[in-house]
Amino acid sequence: MLVLGGSQGSEVINEAIVRILPKLIQHCQIIHQTGEKNFEKVVREAGEQGIKAGREGYFAAPFFSFEEIKQAFAVSDLVISRAGANIIAEIAANGKPSILIPIEKSAQDHQRMNAYEIAKVGGTLVLEESNLGKISCWKKLKKYFSMKNSRKIWRKTSLPSIIPKRQNISPKD
Repeated sequence: MLVLGGSQGSEVINEAIVRILPKLIQHCQIIHQTGEKNFEKVVREAGEQGIKAGREGYFAAPFFSFEEIKQAFAVSDLVISRAGANIIAEIAANGKPSILIPIEKSAQDHQRMNAYEIAKVGGTLVLEESNLGKISCWKKLKKYFSMKNSRKIWRKTSLPSIIPKRQNISPKD
């Protein structure tokens, strides 16, 4: 699983992932871009739960280079991310299923609109920032893990063909 919070990281996404990390690593390996300012805190909090970054299936980094993000997409079966137009295009171009978490107060609410446009055609699950509690986040992920052939099903709807179908994607970022 690849977790991204935008170029600066997302404290809200980081906190949600760290809260469910012990359950999460039982199902998958996590590659987590935390953002520069959040990195030390995320690694410390993961450690407090007995999970060392770089071991036990959890790999945290403050930022990924172009080559690193390319490799992270290649090995990931699921992407958790914000819902900017650029990252949605990247997710679609890589044919990855996703859970999108729109920024609550993005300009003209464009991230929420982007996320729900993709969700309409089955290319993502949307998790509102206000619902990022331990239970809601885990429920969405459990839904993904429990879907029979979920990777196969979601990839069909996550292919680049989704973007041309949805002209309402807002390029605000």
